[in-house]
Amino acid sequence: MLPHNPNSISSMKIILLIVLLLACLIVFINFERFKVCSGIDFYQYWCVGKAQDWSPTPLKSPSGEQEKYAAVLNAYAQRSADLHLVKANGIRRNLKLNQTPLCYLIFTLMPSNFSLAFGMFQVIQGILFLSAIIILSEVYFGNWLRLLPFGLLLTVSYGPLVADSEVGNLNMLHLFGFALLLLLSDRAMAKHSLHPALAGC
Repeated sequence: MLPHNPNSISSMKIILLIVLLLACLIVFINFERFKVCSGIDFYQYWCVGKAQDWSPTPLKSPSGEQEKYAAVLNAYAQRSADLHLVKANGIRRNLKLNQTPLCYLIFTLMPSNFSLAFGMFQVIQGILFLSAIIILSEVYFGNWLRLLPFGLLLTVSYGPLVADSEVGNLNMLHLFGFALLLLLSDRAMAKHSLHPALAGC
């Protein structure tokens, strides 16, 4: 077993700290945006587990009983003082529940307070996006931090990315998964003395 490299461990801790600090900065910058965000995509992931908890009768498959899920959530939103929930529900009175059971199961871990849950999810989105940028920076340039300033700029100025954050979809999670697969592929190929991933691109 090879000994740990203290310098490598310290560098990784610094990178993680930078990612967390930048994610906090993004939350601060986007605080005013959060007040008017709809969170309509996030609402459709979050709502399934909550509707099952709030329903007076057991609910079955989300895709097969979308109207029943919507009825429970619509009734709950009418009694709620959570402005984000009321806004998302007003746009999504009719649900389109076509995600996988695993996706809905993961979102049951979110708080029942919609504004809190959506805020947490936006922080997670920011962390995953910046992590993906750091990973891609390492894969393509051999430097974990080279693309980080560019990534930070995108989070506050690139319209499609801002829109993704405002509705709370899963694109940043998909990007992180793709970047992680690239990194693992790159490391596996390098370990077997092959050319690094995408080296010829």
